[in-house]
Amino acid sequence: MKKDELSELSELWQSAPEKPVIALEKLKHRHKKQSWTMAFNVIVETMLVIAVGYLFIAELRTDANLMQSIWLGFAFIWGSVTYLLINLSRLRSFRLLRNKTLTESIPEQISLTKQEVLRWHLSWTSTGIFTLVLMLIVTVDYLTTGAMTIDISRLILALLVLLLALLFFRHKKRGAEIILKRLSE
Repeated sequence: MKKDELSELSELWQSAPEKPVIALEKLKHRHKKQSWTMAFNVIVETMLVIAVGYLFIAELRTDANLMQSIWLGFAFIWGSVTYLLINLSRLRSFRLLRNKTLTESIPEQISLTKQEVLRWHLSWTSTGIFTLVLMLIVTVDYLTTGAMTIDISRLILALLVLLLALLFFRHKKRGAEIILKRLSE
């Protein structure tokens, strides 16, 4: 190898693009925001599960519509299972966020982001199941009674909100996956 070729190779090697540096301040801000959001979600979701449980028990005590009782029972069980799964992931994230070396440790950052991806996936899946069961109950109610006993405008609004939630969860999951990919590089 000639000296010129060696010096060109050396210059080429030294001019190789560096990997992008992770902005630690941005990550600190993101984790602080994520911590507050998770705490707020735990409080709100706890109140919602308790409220649906109360409605379900109150519904069972009265002579109410069978389909409405089945729906509330499903909503309570669905909400409780989803609540437990998502909050297990949040608990893991809270433990990681308490770690003082989090901003210096890429493996912990990756683990935290994986937990976020898992929560968005669980939210998307459980909302999809909720939507399908809603449609199933409405269909069964229509087939058994021969008429729509639910207000159509409310049903359409509920389906629209659920579909928007599905899109939102998918978007947030993809965003977290992009961050995970950047951290993994």
